[in-house]
Amino acid sequence: MADAVCGYIKIGSLEGESQDSDHPKWIDVLAWSWGMDNPTNPHAGSGSGATLAHVHNFSITKQVDASSVKLAQFLLKGAHFDKATFKLPKTGGDGKAMIYYKVEFEEVVVSSMNFGGGGGPGVFTENITFSFAKFKATYSKQSAKGASDGGDSLGWDCKKNQEV
Repeated sequence: MADAVCGYIKIGSLEGESQDSDHPKWIDVLAWSWGMDNPTNPHAGSGSGATLAHVHNFSITKQVDASSVKLAQFLLKGAHFDKATFKLPKTGGDGKAMIYYKVEFEEVVVSSMNFGGGGGPGVFTENITFSFAKFKATYSKQSAKGASDGGDSLGWDCKKNQEV
């Protein structure tokens, strides 16, 4: 679908139009953004780390595709998906893609959709933002030979604001 694909996302049972052999019918992600913060103010006497961490919504930019209408429907109805999985690949030692960053989300809700164009003839994109109750992020290191070589992961329950 798009030459500038940086990752892939699978949202519930929705089908996208990815032609990637490892992610058929996933959604091609052109760009993404996510963050978290822990607003502290040691100058106010509350001490550093005295507040609760805040996990931000997850946002993607994608081309309009087979998932677009269903995503809008879920947003308008306030329905949720049980889970979504986001993957970032890079070239491994064997020339095949190695997933080096993966985030699995639970209780996923489409919280916003914005549509746009202007990236060339026939290129129409959507910016989709998701909220979620839990996530597990996994980073896989790449060895000098290009293979996966260990890594780290973090699971977090956003409702309880605690590690899982």
